[in-house]
Amino acid sequence: MSSIYTPSKASFTVQVTLPSDGDPPVAAAWNTPLETNADNAAYLNDKAFYGVEGHIHVPLGVPVANAGPDYITFDDTLWAWVQTDVTDAGGIVWPVKIGIKGRITEVLAEIDGDAGPGGAHGAMPATTPTIQLVRIEYSAAGSEVTAIGLTSDPAAGLAAYEAPHTFGPTGLTEDIDENRSYYVKFTGEDGANKQVDSLLLADIRIKLEATP
Repeated sequence: MSSIYTPSKASFTVQVTLPSDGDPPVAAAWNTPLETNADNAAYLNDKAFYGVEGHIHVPLGVPVANAGPDYITFDDTLWAWVQTDVTDAGGIVWPVKIGIKGRITEVLAEIDGDAGPGGAHGAMPATTPTIQLVRIEYSAAGSEVTAIGLTSDPAAGLAAYEAPHTFGPTGLTEDIDENRSYYVKFTGEDGANKQVDSLLLADIRIKLEATP
């Protein structure tokens, strides 16, 4: 009579014992290798990939939207983006393409406040750069836009601002779904002491965690 076998996920067995031609044609001859394979599958299902973390880098090509055509431009000498307009605070938006099941846990911008051709500031800009994740969720009722984790650069003083550093929202638990698309929005410096061509944006990266 057949029975239900509940596999164990405690360990992974590398070698599997197979029956030979001389073994009697009974279920017991096959139970051991079948059970071993079931145990191995349970082990992998429990451990493989879940909780594994990695990063994707947002391809900073032409933005899909920005404050103005000259708000930020690509410097092919520095191989990075430079804020060339400090009169428009609208910011820029890039699409994010994520092709795995998982969770977004952080979004980081890598910047340097004086690495652009404009050089150093005389004082700390009153309004520092910001970055946020934007989710668009599609349904039969239409699309819903949600801003997630708006974060201002917390650089403590001009010396920290004018050195390479990263900032952005961390500790996110944003589950990726086929009905959702994502964008990142970045705004540069503004207010008193803002300076043309000084702020450099080198990279935006998103941290992902694989989930079941």
